Amino acid sequence: MQLAFTTADELARLLEEAGEPLDYREIWPRVFALGSCPPELMHTLVDDLIREDERFSWESSVHIGLASWRERHRDLADVAFTVVDLETTGSTPGYAKITEIGAVRIEGGAVVGELSQLVDPRRPISRIITGLTGITNAMVAGAPTIEQALPRFAEFARGSVLVAHNAKFDLSFLDYELSLLTGQTFSRPVLDTMRMARRLWPQTRSALSALSERFDTAVRPCHRALSDAQATAELLLIFLARLQEDGLRTLEDVVRFCEIESRRNYHKIVLTESLPASPGVYVMRDAGGAPLYVGKAESLRRRTRDHFLQKQAHGARQALELLEGFDVIETGSEFEALLLEARLIGDLCPPFNERGTHANAYHYVKLSNERYPRLYVTPNRIDDGSFYAG
Repeated sequence: MQLAFTTADELARLLEEAGEPLDYREIWPRVFALGSCPPELMHTLVDDLIREDERFSWESSVHIGLASWRERHRDLADVAFTVVDLETTGSTPGYAKITEIGAVRIEGGAVVGELSQLVDPRRPISRIITGLTGITNAMVAGAPTIEQALPRFAEFARGSVLVAHNAKFDLSFLDYELSLLTGQTFSRPVLDTMRMARRLWPQTRSALSALSERFDTAVRPCHRALSDAQATAELLLIFLARLQEDGLRTLEDVVRFCEIESRRNYHKIVLTESLPASPGVYVMRDAGGAPLYVGKAESLRRRTRDHFLQKQAHGARQALELLEGFDVIETGSEFEALLLEARLIGDLCPPFNERGTHANAYHYVKLSNERYPRLYVTPNRIDDGSFYAG
């Protein structure tokens, strides 16, 4: 049974929001408008939907996830990248069309392939665009259409992470055209070298030409797709090497780094290098040893690193300004860590814990009575069948 592409897109959005694999029986009522049916048929219909869609994967006999999640946790040295650049007739997908695709594939830190393809936009190229790119109407006459060129690019990029400079622009065109052809969009995550540059060197101009000059790339951008992709690929390798020097090891590390608001305190990530990967509680301390912030973790090292790789609440951001070191207490489980965290917040009254300023108002740790139980602190105990400690 062939299901609508919109159903697959809705499933992708649902998984992205959840951030973790979901049971197909939980997915069914939220994505499919077909009513109840036997589990065996339900499984078959869901499998029909995702089997030929590279965005999804079965994580267990009942759980579905996004294939890109597996890629995110791979070591950077094992990740393949495809750097892409487009030339177009304008700035708005649909109204404007692609005139050239340039791409560079990187594996194991080295360039292993290149692609350059003019595309017939089936509409006139303005003199302004020709003056910028050098691409004329005569050059694209008889070139492959996007319906012919895009599958070739997709095959070239298969199994890799897409990279672009100002990726929002290039991916808006690629996603628009691919959705017209297949109803799908390109896999995420996508890395943006412009965003990476702004995080690493916030005082430096982030235009491709300026970065190419600063880092003296062998190829200089000239508003042609392949040369711009080649320059971007050189910058990507430089940026990744710098991030690896700073202790980032996986694609997930880089994705999170590109999402953070400021790099001002990023150098302090070295304080997390020696922390254990076990569950426990950590205390951020200032230069005088005073507690700043208390948190719990399933993995102490990963959670403390997240403070530097993810957007933070106001209190945690303030704590990073004064941070000089971590104290950690390992526990046997995350549940034990949760109990210890609540006690330490009450005992230490750290100034930057949002809960810490109201610690006396919280009395219970609650394990909710749900199909997928949640564990959290609550000020009230009610008769709802949940487990309470405190």
